[in-house]
Amino acid sequence: MAVSAGMWGRLAVAGFGTARSLPAAVVWLLLAGGALLALGVFRKAVLQTAVPDGVRGRLQRIDTVVAAGGTRLGDLLHGTAGAALGVPWTVTGGGVLTVVVAALVLLTGGRRSRHGIGTVAVKPGVLPPGSRRLS
Repeated sequence: MAVSAGMWGRLAVAGFGTARSLPAAVVWLLLAGGALLALGVFRKAVLQTAVPDGVRGRLQRIDTVVAAGGTRLGDLLHGTAGAALGVPWTVTGGGVLTVVVAALVLLTGGRRSRHGIGTVAVKPGVLPPGSRRLS
């Protein structure tokens, strides 16, 4: 579901980039915003239910940093590309590129279980392998 919401959101961004009227642009942005909201809900739900208690706080901090910092990095890249290529090409290209990369990751093995991620059991008060206690 999260992949679907993410891909629909990026397709909506690409649609916004091709919009030639204000009402069409508003509709595309509403769709993109709704997909982004759904994606955030799915991401937090998975984080709350699938992550062991012992590491949940750390992963929530990482999620917050990525969500806040990734957006600013995207702003920088889109601003630079927009100055060089023009805004419509940059917005549309960014949406399409995101969908293509997500599809490639899914098709080439973006499955967690294949790599053994998420198989470590964490007991309360016991740190996962390779981690250290924060003071």
